[in-house]
Amino acid sequence: MTSLRSTALVALALLVLLTMSAYAQVNVTVRFNAATVLDTLDTHHFVQIRGEVTSGNNTLPDGNTITWDNASDLIMDNVGGDYWEITFQMEEDDTLLYKFWTGFDENTGTSVVWDGWEGPLSNSFGVATDNRVFISGSEDTVLDIQYYNSSESTKEQYWRPYVEEPDSTAFYFRVNMAGYEEIAEFDPDTEGPVTAYGSTPLAPNDNWDLPFVTLTRESTTGVAASFWSGVVQVANDDLTAGETQNYKFVFYDENTNEVWENNISNRWFDISDMIADGEADTTLHWVWFDDRAPTGQELIETTVTWLVDPGALEELGFFDQTVGDQLLISGPNGWTIPDQAIEVIYQPLLGYWIASEDFTRQPGDVLQYKYVVLYDSSRVDTLSPNYFPGLPGVELWEEPSSTGGANRLYTILDQDEQTVPGDYNYDYQFYSGIPPEGVIDVDEDIHFSIDMEPATDPDVNTTNPLFRPGVDTAYLYFESPVLMLSQGLPAYEHTVDLEDLDGDGVYTTTMEFGAPFVYQLGYRIGYTTDDEPVLNGGGVERGRRYYQFIWPQFHTPGGETIWFDEFTLRTLDWMPFDLTVEVPPDFSQEQDVDESSASRPDTWFLAPAYPNPFNPSTTIDFIVGSREKVTVKVYSVLGQEVTTLVNDVKVPGAYTAAWNGQDGSGKPVASGLYFVRMSSPSFQQVRKVTLLR
Repeated sequence: MTSLRSTALVALALLVLLTMSAYAQVNVTVRFNAATVLDTLDTHHFVQIRGEVTSGNNTLPDGNTITWDNASDLIMDNVGGDYWEITFQMEEDDTLLYKFWTGFDENTGTSVVWDGWEGPLSNSFGVATDNRVFISGSEDTVLDIQYYNSSESTKEQYWRPYVEEPDSTAFYFRVNMAGYEEIAEFDPDTEGPVTAYGSTPLAPNDNWDLPFVTLTRESTTGVAASFWSGVVQVANDDLTAGETQNYKFVFYDENTNEVWENNISNRWFDISDMIADGEADTTLHWVWFDDRAPTGQELIETTVTWLVDPGALEELGFFDQTVGDQLLISGPNGWTIPDQAIEVIYQPLLGYWIASEDFTRQPGDVLQYKYVVLYDSSRVDTLSPNYFPGLPGVELWEEPSSTGGANRLYTILDQDEQTVPGDYNYDYQFYSGIPPEGVIDVDEDIHFSIDMEPATDPDVNTTNPLFRPGVDTAYLYFESPVLMLSQGLPAYEHTVDLEDLDGDGVYTTTMEFGAPFVYQLGYRIGYTTDDEPVLNGGGVERGRRYYQFIWPQFHTPGGETIWFDEFTLRTLDWMPFDLTVEVPPDFSQEQDVDESSASRPDTWFLAPAYPNPFNPSTTIDFIVGSREKVTVKVYSVLGQEVTTLVNDVKVPGAYTAAWNGQDGSGKPVASGLYFVRMSSPSFQQVRKVTLLR
């Protein structure tokens, strides 16, 4: 009896094993690249696998169903950029027929080719179908990356939008010009092509003067053929993990002038991310040119006027229209000098330099710009009486302290005529943010001090070799052309060593400046290492360098200004980026500083917000004159509190706050006028700021 029972149990076990074998399951991972979807598919949109399995059971072993409509459970997850992925189960030796369907949601397909469906495919399994095919085996499988077929022509299932070359990596770039087409700033029929400029490794020799890839217009794209794409091949030996690739898109206007993306910082990616795990991952997610997406808003025709005062330059002898020097505005129409520049003209009756330009734009558009002096050619001719020693060329670009050296910004209003606000409390702007009152007429010793301790801290200095006190040399790296030229020094890249005389980690130096010179000091901090030197800051945005200011001993608006014969700047901390931009003295107010040191300013001040109007964020600088509880709050025109930006005890010094156009709960507020109020027990001041959505 026992023997019969044992035999039956063995037979039952064999039956179970055979049954399990018949229904063995494998995991299948499908990876999809959406770079070739000819529409604005973004990472938060929708990608689905639709199809069937030939076993006839559309319910997969893991419970997911696969169908040829939107009921399919195989909805892919975005895993970064254009890459989507899903893992599901199949039975062994089953056949999956499928296609990718892309949409803005599960019901609204992208417009190419057939309302979200991709075009026909061929397969290597010999199955007679125009669908994708996968036949499962007995092991888990990760499929090669598959690209969307955006055409009506048959493509091989594992096709690539570029030719793979041995020992090299292909980088696929894609940009959408629809936003610029909407505002009539780009006409693909008369302008182009679109290119990309950048740094190494893609651009040989770090050459930003030549494009490293020229893009081709995708003539069948679903949004007015507004996409441009292109590929650059780079030898693998030239790629280094950890290296950063910087770039921007550029197109050529109808006069073949370069038009750069100018409302954004450099685009970038980390080479490590692109070649992770030894597998090329080189498709960059598409972007809007200059981050401008179509808005559907109507265009307005408006005239924008700038009022400018280059008096400080004239006082220094750095600008003279009688010898042919010109003052220009570069940026709103492009950055090419002089072809795309706006000329600033002196109006004797008004006593102002004025520039006006007509624009066809949308309210809320942001103009980025800088002032440029275009010198007469005699200024660089050593034999000419007009020769100006030290000039880096015939172009001298401003580094405005009023913006922390970043581009100036102006937000277009819904008005037929509009005037750009002035610097500080003036009605006009100043070249490089230097008012005539900021020209110092006495020789002065200026004492600098930098706390280098943060540069030794791996939690602060996370990406550079750490600073080694007593081993490395720290130095000031000046990028303040007007100041340097006033001292007969090179306009850029002048360095001065710092010393730590008492071993407290604070490095100091004293510079002797001869009159006349200017009150603004723009610089970065460098230090030596065993390899390349480290230089903090950089980039194009506010915080690219430190800005400090020399304060007068006494000043009355429209009257006398008395300067110290030596001045001690506040001690600044070394930081890797977002460098401190101090608030300058307000020459519209009386100044009376007791000591020749800005470490204890006897001044309270709330600077005008910048930019203003703004979208999406604005910066508010302020000075605290004594240790007190300080609040900076935003209020609506009805006096209702919108949000609190600062609520803390502050010691004397200069500070910066920012408002991103949101209320205290993080919700965006409506366009309109708001008030920024700074208050303490001994001070209060209010500034207006306008948000434009």
